[in-house]
Amino acid sequence: MGHEEVKKLTSDNKEWLRTTMSCEPEIEEVQKLLHKYQSEIEELSKQNLESKSELKKALDQYDDKLEIYQVLKAENKALEDDFKQKSVSKKKIVDLLNTRIKEYEMKTKDIEKQFYKEQSLDMKQFVKQYMTERREFHKQQIYKHKVNA
Repeated sequence: MGHEEVKKLTSDNKEWLRTTMSCEPEIEEVQKLLHKYQSEIEELSKQNLESKSELKKALDQYDDKLEIYQVLKAENKALEDDFKQKSVSKKKIVDLLNTRIKEYEMKTKDIEKQFYKEQSLDMKQFVKQYMTERREFHKQQIYKHKVNA
């Protein structure tokens, strides 16, 4: 700015110049506050960026864990369904054991009949066959007791 321009400004706006010069200390305070607020805003912006990146990491971890959860949930459901298909009810097991027990009871009665009435078995054969069938009979009884326990 040339000397002429300054002279023109000062002559035209003497009052403005006086006001500006008298407000100079206040302007410095306002400028200091402005710089302070700007630095606070910059600091908050930096913290915001850090928080934003931490939040993004947390969201990524959440997404990963959610995906794992969904996979495990589906796998668990499949295993439960498979278990339901393959599992046999307690009642069905007891019924099967009762059937087996009756079969072994009938076999021992047949062996007794062969020995006493038909006399088609000698003593050794009778004892051997009878003991084998009774052993199986008692095993089935024990299994039934264990299932019911």
